[in-house]
Amino acid sequence: MLATTCLMTALGFHQTVIPHALTLMNVLSLVIPSFYDELLFRNTLQPKFRQWGLSKWMAIGLQSSLYACAVWLGHASLSVALASWLLGWANGWIVYKFRSIRPAFFLGIIWNALWFA
Repeated sequence: MLATTCLMTALGFHQTVIPHALTLMNVLSLVIPSFYDELLFRNTLQPKFRQWGLSKWMAIGLQSSLYACAVWLGHASLSVALASWLLGWANGWIVYKFRSIRPAFFLGIIWNALWFA
């Protein structure tokens, strides 16, 4: 740690740069996955399932199940996947009700922040 601090000081960086960089990385790790989750599952798959003739609840349930499977494969934790299945249902209903992925996107950021903390 001391060697890193000395090297950073020698290169002209102040110690306050490191916490800001970590904060930016933390924020990006919350925002980017939420954006892509909502874009793929709620903005692409859910309307596509509706176009195929599924009811709104079937489309929400199917995209939620696919979302939970993706989370399960990515994190290998069944408890997180089951909780994500509930999040998928909630976000699917929010997107259907409000016709926008923005509220679901912010809920996804809060969800990721809870798991990240």
